[in-house]
Amino acid sequence: MINLYNFMDGSDGILGLHVTTLALSFVIILAWRSFSQLSPVYLVIAGCTIGFLIWNWHPAKIFMGDVGSAALGFLLAALALYSVVAGEISPALVMILHAAFIGDATWTLVNRAVRGRRIFQAHRSHFYQKLLRIGWSHSSVARLFGSFNLLWLLPIAGMNSVGWLADFPAIALAYMPIAIGCIKLKAGIEPS
Repeated sequence: MINLYNFMDGSDGILGLHVTTLALSFVIILAWRSFSQLSPVYLVIAGCTIGFLIWNWHPAKIFMGDVGSAALGFLLAALALYSVVAGEISPALVMILHAAFIGDATWTLVNRAVRGRRIFQAHRSHFYQKLLRIGWSHSSVARLFGSFNLLWLLPIAGMNSVGWLADFPAIALAYMPIAIGCIKLKAGIEPS
């Protein structure tokens, strides 16, 4: 998660808005399941990233950089692990709520590895980077990821949380739009 969040911090506002909507989604799911021990922590994270977004929205005046993205990746992974071990949420819920970044980064890195490219070398072939290259604005890309978290992943997580949608179909449904976008824009493949 540390590297994943670092990889995905390449567009103004994307990481801040993603983490804000992700943290709020966890607050909602934990409240729905009557677990509130970590809700204040997620609310603080959301508040901090909202404050950061004021300065990081396009055109960005400050950047998160490796230190900020790595710290957030570690913190969110540690909170997810704690929540799963404590029995507050299932591993499936973690996979669902983190699908936007996990899906883009994993698809891109696997595609690069299969093609013999160095996966830790700087590149511009992530799905979100491809959107920027075809003319999407930084703000539009950030809003896409934020709205995807709230309007697609949160409802799927909610249905999974109450047992209306089993783990495997919920995870598949969560990752399907990201996979389609990655296929369509050839994420992980750099132009010749």
